[in-house]
Amino acid sequence: MAVFRLMRIIGSCRATNQINVKWSYVRQVDLLALKSGRCGTANGSDWYWYNQAAKVARTVFLFQIAATRRRETPMTLIGALPVGGGAVLLADRQETISDYAKWDVDKIKHAELQGQYRFLMAGAGDGNTIDMLWEEVVDDWRKALPGSLGQPMNLKKLIVIAIRRLTKERILQYPSGDQPFVDLIWAIQQITPAIDSPLLFRTYGLAVNSIRRPYFSGNPIQLMQYLSDLYLNNVLMTLDEAEALAAYMLWEAKEYDPTVGKHSDVVTLRMDGTIGRLDRRQVEYWEEHFEYFKNSLRLLPLLSCSTSLSQQVYDPKDHLQRFKTAMETLRKQQLKMRVDTSGSRSTLEVELTKNLRKTAMNYLSKKAKQSAKKSPKS
Repeated sequence: MAVFRLMRIIGSCRATNQINVKWSYVRQVDLLALKSGRCGTANGSDWYWYNQAAKVARTVFLFQIAATRRRETPMTLIGALPVGGGAVLLADRQETISDYAKWDVDKIKHAELQGQYRFLMAGAGDGNTIDMLWEEVVDDWRKALPGSLGQPMNLKKLIVIAIRRLTKERILQYPSGDQPFVDLIWAIQQITPAIDSPLLFRTYGLAVNSIRRPYFSGNPIQLMQYLSDLYLNNVLMTLDEAEALAAYMLWEAKEYDPTVGKHSDVVTLRMDGTIGRLDRRQVEYWEEHFEYFKNSLRLLPLLSCSTSLSQQVYDPKDHLQRFKTAMETLRKQQLKMRVDTSGSRSTLEVELTKNLRKTAMNYLSKKAKQSAKKSPKS
């Protein structure tokens, strides 16, 4: 009987979003009920079964709290690397329901006004809420007066106004513990060459911040912050180098966090108005490249503080020479990879493209002949 009474108390706490209610409070409520005689006489047998029921209910209660906290963890990774000449956006493609399912999804969304500008959004957090915000922003963008959004700053104002309105209407209405986590990275790129393009900023709740240095959000944020401080901050780099390092950051996240996975999306926005994206073979190359790089670094921390005994086991000159050889090999091979575009697509992809193009041409030729037969002769 005590089990069911305690479970009803827990259920009412869950229904009213009082997840942080103290277990001692739940126990005191039932103790008072026992003492007042509502649960029978408070003899030894009643106390024994009450304590057994309390242990079971407490376990279930703590499990529900833990499950709720796991669902609140942002299970994705997004980032932006602003560099000279443009910017790089990155995101993994794995959508995860904790302990249930994983599937592939595009987390970098894109819309374009032909000949003027394009804007992109990468989102970390609750997938349904992110999709809703993107759809509403695109609707507001389409409803805007023609010519009113010719400048990137005008488009930024439209996005910020829409996000703040939707946040007040759809997100802040929930209790603080149940509000979905949503962090969005936005990029606005002019298609014609412009010095101040692309424009990068983020929205989180009602806050809006410009992005002028490497920024990451989602999970695993601690690892990304560590790698960013180690390799990216206060370092001058080109767009090509930022692409490679973005692939590296995503590879590290996929190696150490089970909620980050599938294919890596790395999108490059250039100041001249062009846009690019790493294909699967390029991503795989950089992942293998940095795997060998990490292996070559393995003994360097030890060699930097080695004693005479360690130096007898690991000869510093020998291992430093190995490190130098590895760096020279990796540098030369990546230069060859950048120049050689023949291997950018697999043999299967090339054959499929060729045969599909041939099928399309045959279809168009057949339709043209049929139209010629149906047309009246002059």
